[in-house]
Amino acid sequence: GQMLRFRKHGIASTAVFAVLQLLPLTLVFPARKFLAARRSVIHDRSEVVLNSDGVPEEWEDIAESQHDPNVWEEDGGVLGKGAFGIVARGINKKTGELVAIKRISPSHRLAVATAKNEVEAANSLGEHPNIVQMKAYFLAPPNGSHARDVVIVYRLALGGDLQTWINQQHGNSFSVDFNKPKLTDEALRIMRQLTAALQHIHSMNIQHRDLKPPNILLSAGCTALIADFGISLVNRSSARLQGHAALGDFYFIDVDSLVTKELPYTLDDDIYSLGEVFVRILYGRYATGVDLRRFVEECSSNSVPPVLQALKQMLEGRESRCSLEQVAQILDQLRFVPKPSEPRPMVMSMFLGIGSVATVSAVMDHLKKKKFRKQDMSVFSKKSKLQASFCVAQTQGTRPSLQDYYCHARIPWNVHAGARSWRLLGMFDGHGGRDCAKFAAQSLPHEVRRMLREVEDEAHEVDGVHLWRMAAAALQKALESLDRLYIKFREKKNNMDLCGTTASVALLSPDGLHAAVCNIGDSRTALVGDWKLLEHSGNAPRQVPGLILSHAHRVSDPSEMARIDAAGGFVEYGASGHRVNGVLGVSRAIGYCGIRDFADLVPSLSDSLIVERDGESRALVAVGSDGLFKTCDESEADSVYLNLSDVEGYDSLEQKLADTLDTAGGGVASDNKDNATLLACALPGSAV
Repeated sequence: GQMLRFRKHGIASTAVFAVLQLLPLTLVFPARKFLAARRSVIHDRSEVVLNSDGVPEEWEDIAESQHDPNVWEEDGGVLGKGAFGIVARGINKKTGELVAIKRISPSHRLAVATAKNEVEAANSLGEHPNIVQMKAYFLAPPNGSHARDVVIVYRLALGGDLQTWINQQHGNSFSVDFNKPKLTDEALRIMRQLTAALQHIHSMNIQHRDLKPPNILLSAGCTALIADFGISLVNRSSARLQGHAALGDFYFIDVDSLVTKELPYTLDDDIYSLGEVFVRILYGRYATGVDLRRFVEECSSNSVPPVLQALKQMLEGRESRCSLEQVAQILDQLRFVPKPSEPRPMVMSMFLGIGSVATVSAVMDHLKKKKFRKQDMSVFSKKSKLQASFCVAQTQGTRPSLQDYYCHARIPWNVHAGARSWRLLGMFDGHGGRDCAKFAAQSLPHEVRRMLREVEDEAHEVDGVHLWRMAAAALQKALESLDRLYIKFREKKNNMDLCGTTASVALLSPDGLHAAVCNIGDSRTALVGDWKLLEHSGNAPRQVPGLILSHAHRVSDPSEMARIDAAGGFVEYGASGHRVNGVLGVSRAIGYCGIRDFADLVPSLSDSLIVERDGESRALVAVGSDGLFKTCDESEADSVYLNLSDVEGYDSLEQKLADTLDTAGGGVASDNKDNATLLACALPGSAV
């Protein structure tokens, strides 16, 4: 009670409270005298009794584990230390997967119970995208001492913990303004993920009892993962829903119920702890639920933002505390709460000449040197046999460094009527690896030419869809070849720690009546107009009237899910489909990603399409970077492309692109931290 009253005083009390925040007040340790009411057998300090094999009786089930200890090996990197052991980085010697290896010694009855709880909880919970995954558990081989350690192998979370994320978002300021929650898209996503994870935990009749930011890990893609079930209670029957008295960190438990009233711990107390975690996510490390409740109670009901009302309901007393289902509903409604807008970025565009590769910096340099002229826009129809009116690209977004590259090139393919100009359009989003995207954009035309020449003799004998099968296969081989070329390129420069790039490429016939489309990862191609799908492989593309939109990579079959699991990843489920987590997501890309230990990096196509169109009507081919789809859902992406179809000329298309990206990249969704890029090529009617 005295601790809570510190907050009522001035600067000095704030300093005292800050010091208390930094103290390790984890209540699982029996040295805390104010928790004498604890009644848990796991706090018994009596000597641990070991059998002849050096194993306590409580670990008999662990001793029967079928997991092979020889598969896993520590590599010497210590990730953390606890009261009963260490967590080290390790590796799966068969697959190269990086993992976290936790070793617990039976030196204390609490250590024995901790290991037993963690294994029981992980086995009961199974796999969930927002709970850290246990890969294996077993007893360590004897190492000279009589006692044997328990070894638990977890999936390695590369994004650190939530406490670090909170510090990065809010800094170390002591001031807290409850009128200004920092409700970003990322914060809301983490809160929704934690709610879903706790719902799953409670559905298994498990109390976590130690929810706090240090016990929540983040993947490389900032996916939240609840961890540390060392003091959890695994209930073996649904009737047994009450645990022991106060457990967990003092600042994240309902002190009034668990300490003052000495009530037993229940599932509802996890909801209170989750509410305290949410307070830190929105306001920083020095905000508390006690202060937030006091603030809300002093405000008029009409002036309290919805997010504060939700937190207050989570932090109420047991009798009036809301359920996790209610929390999930409130968070779902918060998706429509306007976010603070960042300064609107400038829309940049340029006309792409033959074989050009463009970046935003190149665009700006170009704009400084000269203005666009009408005659510049007709270069394709004057200098190429391909019937295409114009091609234009736009980039907009808030990502500081541009990683989107696009290319356009004519590809001579000597089939049937001599040298014929085929058109190649490509979009490359480096998502962290701009060098790879630039390399791919520059090298792709040469690789496509080389692959087409290899099948040129065979192509003289075929026509129609058979010819396009050969063209599509050559395009696919060119993308796969880029992967090998880029790795070789980086090896020469002795710098391999770079991400890859997603890509979407379209190859258009000289008459503009046929196209082959290949895409890797989340960049996608849209064919607008009266196009007809002849063949496809991979995921079926999205088709709506007037539009065929290729798909991003999605996990859709058991063998692919098994591959991801074996490579150390998991599947994230979202409203518009599901995809692999961040680390494995870039394995579906061109180029070395610094994650060879996790997955095979040979690119795998999301879609391969062959289409044709009615030559009497106008049509458009548009390629979008994955930044566009981080802002838009599928139906919005449809409208983005369909809005481009009714243009009359370059100026109209340029303005349409600008208007589209003003919304997608910097207007309504101005908090999109990515860049959205579109490359559009308009095809006329009456193609010849």
